[in-house]
Amino acid sequence: EKEIDGKLKDSEAMLKTLEGSLSVESRELSEEIDALNRKVKIDDSVSFFAKKVCEFAKVMESVHDGKSKECVGEEDGATKQSILNEFSLFLKASSRYFTSELNTISFLKSRVEDAQKDIPKLQREIKEFESLGMTTTVTEMKKKEKDLLN
Repeated sequence: EKEIDGKLKDSEAMLKTLEGSLSVESRELSEEIDALNRKVKIDDSVSFFAKKVCEFAKVMESVHDGKSKECVGEEDGATKQSILNEFSLFLKASSRYFTSELNTISFLKSRVEDAQKDIPKLQREIKEFESLGMTTTVTEMKKKEKDLLN
């Protein structure tokens, strides 16, 4: 019986050792699976973002020249090159958009500068019309001056 008890204890010790190594391996496998899941989520996010960028690029392109660019999606076999092409389209469309914004801002800035140049002239005319007693015209001109100042 002592011999059987000894073998049983040895077997239990080996079983605990094996369970320990198995749990270490299962933890390692679990960590690898988690890392793969995170990578898949990141890849899905990048793919989703690339598709949205492509949709935006198509809209911007169609606004610019009335044409629409086709994008290759992941289900169509998207590669790094196709994603780079999509980002390139996005950057071109963004560049065109910001160029048009710059043109608009420059135009509005010149209009404001022109209006500011007209204020002294308008103030001089108000004084002239006041001295002539033209109150209706002066009232209208003061409203215009107030609008230009705001």
